[in-house]
Amino acid sequence: MNGMNNNYNCLLTEKQVQELSSTYWKKQMDIEQNIVNKSTDMQFLKEKDQLKLNSMYAMLETKELHARRAEDERLARCEVVEITEDGRIHIQTKDTAIDTKPRNVTNFKCMNAVIYINVDNPQEKIIKIYLKLDTVGEDERVVFLNLANCEKNAYIEKKFLTVGADIYASSKARMKEYEKKIVAYIIRNCKEIKEVPRKRGWYRYQETIGFYGEKETWEEVKKYAE
Repeated sequence: MNGMNNNYNCLLTEKQVQELSSTYWKKQMDIEQNIVNKSTDMQFLKEKDQLKLNSMYAMLETKELHARRAEDERLARCEVVEITEDGRIHIQTKDTAIDTKPRNVTNFKCMNAVIYINVDNPQEKIIKIYLKLDTVGEDERVVFLNLANCEKNAYIEKKFLTVGADIYASSKARMKEYEKKIVAYIIRNCKEIKEVPRKRGWYRYQETIGFYGEKETWEEVKKYAE
């Protein structure tokens, strides 16, 4: 029995034991290095994600800063409409630093305007604008605008183009802005206001009875403003 144990103990030489020990420790070192590498990779990924996050925050802050600056510039710069005594329509940029000269932005003059109010429903209003194109010898032309639609640029543009009236600007967006401002100015400064019935006929109005026979009834002006 002792002989068998001695033979068993002699199966591995001292050199083999050293080699096995060296191999074991080398594998242990490799395992530890892999753990370190994985830890380093995870740290790298975390830092990379944080860098992306910081970059996104910086981009958002930059956009917000630009938006604030644009808003400040918009508030500092205000473009106002002016209509001269002869009907010429100008736009002037009012700035906190310096004001620009009035600019002619249309091919027409605004000669006069009348606001019609539906006597049966005073909330319904239509404005009739008398225009004169810059073309020599042109007669006055009229545009009827329903005030309920004057927030729609497509509506205003269509009505003006129908009579050949153009508004000039550096961009489509700026032209739309001018359209609304010009119409709003004309409405705000209109001095002539007429209450009209739905159609011609006899009416009791303000304790009196009378016949309304004028051409422009509410039905007529509403049709023109379509």
